[in-house]
Amino acid sequence: MENINNDFDSIDTLKKRKIYMDHFDDFNKTLDIKHKKVDNDECLGKVNYDNTSLSHSPKNVNNRDDTDQLPKDNEKKNFTFSSALTSPTVELSSNVNIGQKNDNVNKLNTKEIIDWKCLLTKVEDLEDKITNKVSLDIATLNKTWVENINETKCIYQSKINELSLRINELKRENAEITEENKALIKEKHDLEVKLILEQNKKLELFGVLSKNVLKLENKKINEDNQCCDEQLGHADVDKKINISVRNDQSETESESIPNLNIRHDSYGAYLEKISEINFNQDSSIPVSLKKEMPPMLPVAKLTHEITMRRERRCNIIVKGLKPTIGDLTENIKEIIERKTGIKPEIKSVKVIKPGVLLEMKSLAHKLEIMRRRRSLRIMNIILEDDLTRREQLVQRWLEKIAEEDKKLGKDTIVSFFKIKQDGVWKLWNERTGQLVIDERPPSNNIPVIIANEALQSN
Repeated sequence: MENINNDFDSIDTLKKRKIYMDHFDDFNKTLDIKHKKVDNDECLGKVNYDNTSLSHSPKNVNNRDDTDQLPKDNEKKNFTFSSALTSPTVELSSNVNIGQKNDNVNKLNTKEIIDWKCLLTKVEDLEDKITNKVSLDIATLNKTWVENINETKCIYQSKINELSLRINELKRENAEITEENKALIKEKHDLEVKLILEQNKKLELFGVLSKNVLKLENKKINEDNQCCDEQLGHADVDKKINISVRNDQSETESESIPNLNIRHDSYGAYLEKISEINFNQDSSIPVSLKKEMPPMLPVAKLTHEITMRRERRCNIIVKGLKPTIGDLTENIKEIIERKTGIKPEIKSVKVIKPGVLLEMKSLAHKLEIMRRRRSLRIMNIILEDDLTRREQLVQRWLEKIAEEDKKLGKDTIVSFFKIKQDGVWKLWNERTGQLVIDERPPSNNIPVIIANEALQSN
């Protein structure tokens, strides 16, 4: 290895000498020109061949041998070589004949040629050693690279095996979890079924209790009416009427409701008409609208509905107002006062989707304005009550019943939460979720008349 390193130090000089040797070979090629026919008394000129120049003077070449002729010993010969990085040049005098043999030139240059060949062999040996060393280094590198790849492959393979084992364990755990989930889902379903059954039982009990409460209320009302009759001195006349109970079996029960012997002719005729009618609720409702009947509200929803109605009872919804410039409250007050003659006492104004919501200070003031609301229809302004969704649902259902009756030619009138069919008013009862006969006197002043007559008789 030390010899190789010493030889590496002289690589640059050897490369330079090799370049010089290449130029020398080119010079020999120029001397090997054979059998060129040149006309008599013409000079050959200057020949260039791969950065190598051959210059000679013109000479008559008439008698040429078959071989190339070089200059003799006694003739003038001038060979000039450049440095190692340039090509050799040869200058021949005019006395040199190209036809002569080149033995003398070969004798002069044999030593240099031998030196150059030795140098070339050294260069080739060095190149072989370098290539062998490089190939050995590459082989060792390849070997180490393959070993490293095998090691990394083994490491990754072991990691893959560990991950596959972990995945299998997770799959087993997942299968166990799914089985537990199925058991929990089944248990949850069973509990839900039990809960639904218990709720149905509670609802049935609630229905029975509500029926019993209604019976007790009716009995209490009858007792109160009897006490009133005894105090007023009227005879008790019991009339049995059929009252429909809303359940699946459509059972009916008869209850004795006292009939007041009132001297007022209209009220007596009204009670006689009621006694003649069979109060079967299903017969008064069209078949197509039985399914659309609003359902009975539970106790919690009914209490919430009552609170909402109390909050809205002083409200008025105004529709058809045109947008104006200025204060909205003052404009509404001016319009209502000009058309109805009542100065409205408005607590607050709020713009909502269908129109404008007015909150009045008192219920009596609201009722006065609502009685005179027809005078505002000339300006296409409509005043409505602020109804809850439940009230709107019931009122729409009553209007549908009236439309069906009018198609059959019946005289039907719809008011707020009541309907008049065949001359009898029926009220919507929220507690029972059904229409009930309105047994109240047609006028509010009848109880007052009865009380005054009783006092005068006494």
